[in-house]
Amino acid sequence: LRRLGGPPLLALVSLLVTLTGLEVAFRLAGVSVGTVQINRSTVRRTDNPRLRFELRPGSAVRAEVPYRVNAEGLRGRETTVEKPAGVRRVAVLGDSIAFGYWVADEDGFPRQLEAMLNPPGAAGDRVEVLNFGVPGYNLDQEIEALRAKALAFAPDLVVVAFCLNDLEGIFSYELGLVQDRAARGGSWLGRLREGLLGRSLLFSWIEYRLSELEARRGFVRARNPLDGPLYAEAVGQQRAALEGKLAV
Repeated sequence: LRRLGGPPLLALVSLLVTLTGLEVAFRLAGVSVGTVQINRSTVRRTDNPRLRFELRPGSAVRAEVPYRVNAEGLRGRETTVEKPAGVRRVAVLGDSIAFGYWVADEDGFPRQLEAMLNPPGAAGDRVEVLNFGVPGYNLDQEIEALRAKALAFAPDLVVVAFCLNDLEGIFSYELGLVQDRAARGGSWLGRLREGLLGRSLLFSWIEYRLSELEARRGFVRARNPLDGPLYAEAVGQQRAALEGKLAV
């Protein structure tokens, strides 16, 4: 029994030591897991059927740059729902570009806009720019974010950072990740996997690289993802929804 159990036990211990060493090395080197890491740490599901997902209040993660979500669920420094006296507010709606993927908060355009509107020594009301951007949001979600969230902050001006892919009503990388995590919660094996991915930088990096390869293969098979019946259907749905809101 000792002879039979010795080699497998040695192999198991060697594997655990190797994985532990790699995990430590990844953390010391500050290896980034990219959008998967950002999504897992800062995005959660919501009961709002039109939003589907939202930023997780109070969350923080570091990829290439630090990302921090304040207590109100907005990227950036802390603020209050009630507008202070002597303050005018600009609400910025949008997707990952407004949110500021790959740039520090102070380098994103909402914070730069705020700096431009508050030059040193300027008289009058101070301008506060609130960033309601969420990675993966489409036009319908942006409209719902305005209705369900931004209006409560009493903005004086609303800026929509519109991108062409905001018309993609049924495509969202971030939504897919959120749905995958929810599906894993249905089994103990899925919960174990999600727990491991949430705690291990090494395994998150492996998952990210595998998903990246699969996405590239899917893109090649699709040839042009913006050409076909699904995309035409998504655009049609968004246009109909927008025309209905404008008519109201």
